[in-house]
Amino acid sequence: MSNNSSYESLKNQLDQGAKQLLAAQLSIEERISHLLKLEQEWSEKEKLMEENANKAKSTIKLDVGGKIFKTSRETLLSKKDTFFYAMISSGKWLPDEDGSYFIDRNPKLFHYVLDFMRYGKVDLSALDKSKRDLLREEADYYLISEMFSDESADQERNGIADTFDMNLKGPYTDLSDNNKTATASQTGNTCALGSDGISSGKRTWKLRMNHFASTSHWIMVGVASKPLTDYQNSFEQPNNFGISSRNQKFTDCSSSSTTASNDWAVGHIIQVDLDCSKNTLKITNLNTGKYEEWQNLPPNTYYLHLNVFNANDSVTILDQ
Repeated sequence: MSNNSSYESLKNQLDQGAKQLLAAQLSIEERISHLLKLEQEWSEKEKLMEENANKAKSTIKLDVGGKIFKTSRETLLSKKDTFFYAMISSGKWLPDEDGSYFIDRNPKLFHYVLDFMRYGKVDLSALDKSKRDLLREEADYYLISEMFSDESADQERNGIADTFDMNLKGPYTDLSDNNKTATASQTGNTCALGSDGISSGKRTWKLRMNHFASTSHWIMVGVASKPLTDYQNSFEQPNNFGISSRNQKFTDCSSSSTTASNDWAVGHIIQVDLDCSKNTLKITNLNTGKYEEWQNLPPNTYYLHLNVFNANDSVTILDQ
């Protein structure tokens, strides 16, 4: 009796296991069938999207917030998973009566979007922080946030920090607690260098003129390489490039005249653009638009360079 009970129990367990395996097999087959159906549907959608994309005219006119831009179909379809590819390939984005496709966005920075679609990269060095933030919003909308990937990689690779180095300054240079503001504690040339150097890629610094001496003001802004042997007359050393508020242009150990800095004033923002890939330097007064340029800088590791003369003259590195 006991043996029969054990046999029946084992048989029931095996039957139950077989049913479960059969149910699992049917479930797997149903899932495979469903996945194959989805794959077929997606393949048909992709084919339809390609057909719709090919139907678009070779030249496309975009009305972005009331401003007309013209570009090619190939440009707008050059990157999948973007706003443009999705809209054009959907077949539901129809042009207005004048033949333009309307996009309800701000047109001021749209040329950067088009350039990225055309070339796969775009130079953003001329944009200040507020415009760069606005462009990030536009890039997110158009699903091309990778527009900023090269810029982030350059900054991460170069390890640049927007501060002065407390160990690379002259005897009369006082730094703020966050090392962003340099102030001359007494009259006499004294310098400050940025905390990290750049030897490849591009870098932009912005500096605000906080204080000028009422007479005989002298503030120099530029880049320099290490080592500095004289932290007072740093502008006279090799691999020093910059301009002063007294209309001087410094190139290595020599100086010449310039009109790019004859009207610097308190509150003005001076932008320093260094491009090590092209060996160029440009220093611009963003308030007046005047600038000075250098070509063929010798390859080196360059640091932001500041030199001031008068007591209480002060300069701050601004956040980007």
